[in-house]
Amino acid sequence: MRAEGNAYQTLFNHELPASLHRLLTDTSPQAQVDAFVTYHVIIEGVLAETGYRGYVRALKDNAIMSGTVRGVDLVQRDEARHIAYGLYALQRLFKAQPALWDVAMGRINSLLPLVFEIVSDTFTPYGDDIPFGLDPSEFIAYASEQFDHRMTVLERVNA
Repeated sequence: MRAEGNAYQTLFNHELPASLHRLLTDTSPQAQVDAFVTYHVIIEGVLAETGYRGYVRALKDNAIMSGTVRGVDLVQRDEARHIAYGLYALQRLFKAQPALWDVAMGRINSLLPLVFEIVSDTFTPYGDDIPFGLDPSEFIAYASEQFDHRMTVLERVNA
């Protein structure tokens, strides 16, 4: 990812630290939902998973760095536990206070456009000469799928 992109800067230098630092002085359910959505749903659940997908695809498709691929697989396994915990915590919060669903949806709606901009920005410097034959539209679609998976889990509380 390009660290200098506006969306990246907004998400990682403003939104993420603000939502996590808020918990130091505000442990309200609203603050918790904000932090869980930002970190577990958006950062880990969509962006990190999409980044891993691109990295592993580039390596596997070119039969290079098999040890790194194995390492990323192990990191992803650990990340899956983090994501699952965040979704579980959100579900518990929604069950206790159903109105928090709207808080989560507001946060998601404010952050999701940044996700797609970050994924797109990743490929921008390459123009039409994207390394390893990667297709940006595949990763936009993959990010959407990851988001949809997270939402399916969260929506079970409202079913």
